[in-house]
Amino acid sequence: MINRFTVALILITPIVLVSFLSVWQRNDIIKIGYETEILQKEKHALLRHRKELRVQVERLSALDRIEQIALTELGMKHAEPEQRVYITAQALDRRLNKD
Repeated sequence: MINRFTVALILITPIVLVSFLSVWQRNDIIKIGYETEILQKEKHALLRHRKELRVQVERLSALDRIEQIALTELGMKHAEPEQRVYITAQALDRRLNKD
């Protein structure tokens, strides 16, 4: 016959297993929550950095700034009227279609 210890073991084992699995699942949920929070902070930092970079690109590509650098740092000069070449859209189309 089955003694009391065996019956108690048969009854308690599933309860202990379910409790263990519940605690394990809860710990995984908490861990995932922390990881999600870290990733959200990283995402916000990256979005902020992207915005800063876009502002910097706009500032660096401003035509007035480029002209100033060309004149002062590179020693360039504005083209004289006789040095200028004007191209019409039709001439450009003919040139592109020719090749």
